[in-house]
Amino acid sequence: MKMIRLTFFNIIAFVWILTTGQVQAAIVLPQLVGDNMIIQRDIKIPIWGWAAAGEKISVNFKNESYSAVAGADGKWAVTLKESLHGGPYLMTIEGAAEVLKIKNILIGDVWICSGQSNMAFNFNALKSLYPDDAAIRNSYDQEIAASANDNIRQIIVNRNYSAAPQSTVKMTGWKIAGPNTIMSFSSVAYFFAKHLYEKYNVPIGLINASYGGTPAEAWMSADALKKFPQFSKTIRFLKDTAALTSKVILYKERMAAWDSKTDKKENEVRPRAYEAAVLPTVLFNAMINPIISYGIKGVVWYQGENNQLRGYEYRDLFPALINDWRSRWGQGNFPFVYQQLVNFKEVSKVPAEAYWAELREAQLMSLSKQANTAMAVGIDLGIANNIHPPNKKDVGERLALAAMKIAYKETDLVTSGPLYRSMRVDNDKIIISFSNIGQGLAAKGGGALKYFSIAGADKKFVWASAVIKGNQVIVSSEQIPDPVAVRYAWANNPEGCNLTNIEGLPASPFRTDNWPGLSAKTVYVNNDIP
Repeated sequence: MKMIRLTFFNIIAFVWILTTGQVQAAIVLPQLVGDNMIIQRDIKIPIWGWAAAGEKISVNFKNESYSAVAGADGKWAVTLKESLHGGPYLMTIEGAAEVLKIKNILIGDVWICSGQSNMAFNFNALKSLYPDDAAIRNSYDQEIAASANDNIRQIIVNRNYSAAPQSTVKMTGWKIAGPNTIMSFSSVAYFFAKHLYEKYNVPIGLINASYGGTPAEAWMSADALKKFPQFSKTIRFLKDTAALTSKVILYKERMAAWDSKTDKKENEVRPRAYEAAVLPTVLFNAMINPIISYGIKGVVWYQGENNQLRGYEYRDLFPALINDWRSRWGQGNFPFVYQQLVNFKEVSKVPAEAYWAELREAQLMSLSKQANTAMAVGIDLGIANNIHPPNKKDVGERLALAAMKIAYKETDLVTSGPLYRSMRVDNDKIIISFSNIGQGLAAKGGGALKYFSIAGADKKFVWASAVIKGNQVIVSSEQIPDPVAVRYAWANNPEGCNLTNIEGLPASPFRTDNWPGLSAKTVYVNNDIP
């Protein structure tokens, strides 16, 4: 019988086969590097993988050859020359005993699409969530039928969490947009890509790394969270991976016991699952850290719902996340495009404080805190009774518009609605000035402006009259003879707010005051951590 000598690398390679789905034992590639992949144009591109320590690896791409030697840990990497967009191309990766061929590669623009459920929401989920709405189903049926496009491709980072940074992650493999694949595409990301492709005719690759119901801090590295002491207790706990695992298992066992219980008391509450995916750093560790080496154009971000009770904290947290990702990628201040929270919950009847308004304000403030960022406003796209509104097309297209300005340098293109700039008091009126007015201010659908409120020094807001005059809005109320502050669309769901520019893009909600809000003293607290 022939004896097989097991080495450390043989064992590692075998584990790689089991955990990554790769069939090669000698050369292992990250799942980002595979058939149908899109790689970033106009920058030097790293390609990496694992092999036997000391093994020489040769990579051939576009008639250029590159070589590397696997280190003691088995990792090797080469850097491809900059290329213009185009394709398809073939890449060969050769080791001591085998040659791998990566087929149908395109060169274009690669966007990380991340956040929580409204980014994760795919076409299948859209259709299943609104089964009785014929208009929604028909609209998306038409989009699905017409989706075939070899130049739009997506790869999904499998949902996972980890207490420690990981170097690998399971992924679905690159899928080409078409009626047979589109159901798994993020609908927001797809419409974003489609709009950009129609404009520039450049292949668009989408790396979908999203996880529903998760807060911003879960997507940040432990180093980035050091400046936020409220997270330190949880991060210390996460250093004990076994403790985290046991806690998750304990909660699952309690839930299973409750499910099988036949003598439940009236009003007995089912134990909740331990949501490990919401803990600080765990999604960064598992879903972002493994893909950092891949060259990208920028990030598209749709998140904030799970931070909505901590809007003031988000003012610093979100800019820190942007800075964290940029510093990790090492590609400078790459474009970071994000969606402001849309309207949701019961329609507000009177002026009042609102958590969602404070989170939107924090998102708006990030524009001035981090360069090369752009925000899409969707205050007219939500619905009261579902946190997952069906209109993902306008969301994706507005995000693409935002990207056109900062990523594609369309400086003359109107890519945003009006943004509050300044105010001045004129006797019993307050005059508001804006940036991003385009061809001018407008009231959507005509008629009077809605959802403006005004207050005096007593901080009690009442509904106000608001009139467009030139490029300004004049706000007043007979009830407030000495006004000091104005708010617009300041509510969880300011349904019917209608200030836009002539191009039809909605104004961001805003306030002129800085009076403490509901979340002014609210920061992260985790009472589940011992």
